Amino acid sequence: MRQSKVSAYYAARPAPAHVARAPDEDYQFVDLFCGIGGASQGAAQAGLRVVLAVDFDKFMLGVHELNHPDATHMNIEMPPQQPLPLPTTGKFHLHGSPPCNKVSRINKAVTPEQRKQGLSLVRWYLKFALASDATTFSMEQVPADCVLKVVQKFKRKHKGRLDYTVINCWDLGVPQTRKRLIAGTPALIEKLRRRRTVRRSVADVIAEPGGTHTRIEATASGTKAHRVINSWDDFCRPISRPAATVTARNGLRWATPHCGIEPHKMGTRDLLTIQSFPSDYELGKLSRANGRKGAGNALPPAAMRELLRPLFADQGS
Repeated sequence: MRQSKVSAYYAARPAPAHVARAPDEDYQFVDLFCGIGGASQGAAQAGLRVVLAVDFDKFMLGVHELNHPDATHMNIEMPPQQPLPLPTTGKFHLHGSPPCNKVSRINKAVTPEQRKQGLSLVRWYLKFALASDATTFSMEQVPADCVLKVVQKFKRKHKGRLDYTVINCWDLGVPQTRKRLIAGTPALIEKLRRRRTVRRSVADVIAEPGGTHTRIEATASGTKAHRVINSWDDFCRPISRPAATVTARNGLRWATPHCGIEPHKMGTRDLLTIQSFPSDYELGKLSRANGRKGAGNALPPAAMRELLRPLFADQGS
């Protein structure tokens, strides 16, 4: 096991303003496959205290550590080779976002063996969560058929202990169309199904957009979802609407159709904003490529906040 360390520069910085104080200090949050911390950020906004974050990517974990310095950070592969230091007192929520690149239906380059490996992590996490002492738990994944079959099997086997739903993050205040499968504690899943719909556009969250439209990241002669893109004006969305899904590989572009100007890549900060991260979320010295990867892989904080908000409904959250 390798314990990550914060540099002297980062260690000297105060805790970020966007980390909320928990209304119940005993309700803690554990984030497995944490990435740059989308789930943790949403949990902090909902009022939980982030205490443990685990990821194999030291660069993504470093960003998480920068923004959640009070948590324990572990740079290890999953499944772990030894017990994780889960909370032993008080209440805690366990969350996991197993990598989706090997199970996503969009990724046609994945081999059957790689997909099998990806699904094995989904199975491991669900077994781990159900066997843990977590007060509540959740898992985020792409709603691919192979993943749905795994989750449905677990739901049948563990009646009353696991439920799931497929959400569009746009309905939860995230200015992009992003569908995700959320599985976990039945009471939380049921409340998530009944959450109020709050929709925002790109123009609602970015004051100075780089164009009149957003556009999927692809070359003029390339393909996206098996469709040939014949012009830079294809697949553009006005900023009065939500953007397409922010992805780790391709990100998004700013565009202004019918002007003859090639769309240009959207910066990491704009991608984070479209993912519902706060404006003061620190990236440290993360490269642009890793910043785009981290933003694209993250669970939008707004989605996790809405999932966990019912925990403190009686306290006015």
